[in-house]
Amino acid sequence: LDPAFRVIVVEFRGQGDSSAPLSGATIESHADDLMAVIGQLGLTRYYLGGHSFGGMVTKEIAGRAPEGLAGAIPMEGWTHHTVQA
Repeated sequence: LDPAFRVIVVEFRGQGDSSAPLSGATIESHADDLMAVIGQLGLTRYYLGGHSFGGMVTKEIAGRAPEGLAGAIPMEGWTHHTVQA
């Protein structure tokens, strides 16, 4: 990556040291969480990347085509059934 890029790593609910979701965690709900983080950070142009589960969330968000998304880099994420890759 270009050294000028700002890289932000997000830990999903139930991953790493975070608390598990109360119930009903889905790819869509994790995408909603990530979009909330993007909104809170005030990002107006950004790229998303993710590996495995993160790749699936990346594809979900890319399928929504939100304003400001400059590109998506899903790595080894299974194709989500409602998103056309």
